[in-house]
Amino acid sequence: MSREAILSRLRCFQNREPSEALPEVVPEFPDFDDPVNTFKRRAEEAGTVVLDGQSDEGFAAAMRRVLEEAGAVHLYWEKTAIFEKHKIPFELSDRTHGSGEPRVLVSEHAKRGFQLPVQTEIRSLDQVDVPGVTVSVASAETAIAETGTVVESSAPAGSRVLSVLPPIHVVLVSPEDVLMNHREFFESVDLGRRESARLLVTGPSRTADIEKTLIIGVHGPGRLFTILR
Repeated sequence: MSREAILSRLRCFQNREPSEALPEVVPEFPDFDDPVNTFKRRAEEAGTVVLDGQSDEGFAAAMRRVLEEAGAVHLYWEKTAIFEKHKIPFELSDRTHGSGEPRVLVSEHAKRGFQLPVQTEIRSLDQVDVPGVTVSVASAETAIAETGTVVESSAPAGSRVLSVLPPIHVVLVSPEDVLMNHREFFESVDLGRRESARLLVTGPSRTADIEKTLIIGVHGPGRLFTILR
């Protein structure tokens, strides 16, 4: 594009009518009689697969479905705290693989079966290993019913790698952590105090930047599972 063409386009934007003033009154945020079911419905509308894992049997069945759909036999878990928060029985092996940082918990599931307690071991995760991670499992700090959004935090001493790079991501959500709307979320957090980032995830990653063609899984996981636990 020539210099004159660029300047001509800039002049057109300069002469446009001014934008309308921002509203002085913030619109009311919605409340829901059943925020958990509203979260489930809105998340599914955004393309998330929502499963009920509140019982041990339901949780095992949900994880088997994830493994089957992923065609995977390994799960990469966020950290030990995920088992403690969601009351998932697990046993940590004495075996460790490598000494690099950061370290993650990995469980192996032969023939894509899943049983409790989960047998896990510590492994290093460096740039060479990341492309081999198919399924990652994390815990939501909270969830937002209004939009079906899960909120993940990188604190403490966490990383965003397992949230954005694997093609399939599983997020565990405690029903008591589901908030009504975004107003409740922003009122409940003290931003920047503990974490390097919070991720607000609504459905699998999608973009239509290129020729307005919708593509799934470009900037993050192409498949998102949320398990109520």
